[in-house]
Amino acid sequence: MANFISFLRMFLLVPVGILLYNNSYTAALWVFVVAALSDWLDGFIARKTNAVTETGKVIDQIADKVLITSTMIFLVDLKQLPVWLVVAVVWRDTMVSATRILAAKMGFIIAANMFGKAKTVSQMVLLILILAKDIIPLYEPVKILLIWIVFIFTVLSGIVYIYQNRRVFTI
Repeated sequence: MANFISFLRMFLLVPVGILLYNNSYTAALWVFVVAALSDWLDGFIARKTNAVTETGKVIDQIADKVLITSTMIFLVDLKQLPVWLVVAVVWRDTMVSATRILAAKMGFIIAANMFGKAKTVSQMVLLILILAKDIIPLYEPVKILLIWIVFIFTVLSGIVYIYQNRRVFTI
């Protein structure tokens, strides 16, 4: 059940994109919020039913990346986010994925850490506030501050993650 919810999170990206390109930010907001809450729900269900698996951990992280990065790309195209932020997010996620792949080849799985969780939360908060622009006006200075906070958490979490798992980078 938890893995199904993670897959559902990825598929909810489709209506988010359609709604954004139809200038229905409020409707896109509610679909995005449901998808974001499913991130908590799938983990809760997996823990409560004693169904936490390595596959589930990977699918959950991929679902987060697909939802967040794709929504950011839509918002870059719609002139709501700077492209350099998405480049930083993709760079970080690529480096973390490379680290995980190398670790898996060595026989171990690397769990997410608190820095990665802070990064995900900051990204979701920024996206929710941008999507809520028709409900709650987001003043440009606040938006810029949030963009920088997301950038800092994204880069910092990537650096910490790679440093903590540097043993996988053997020459």
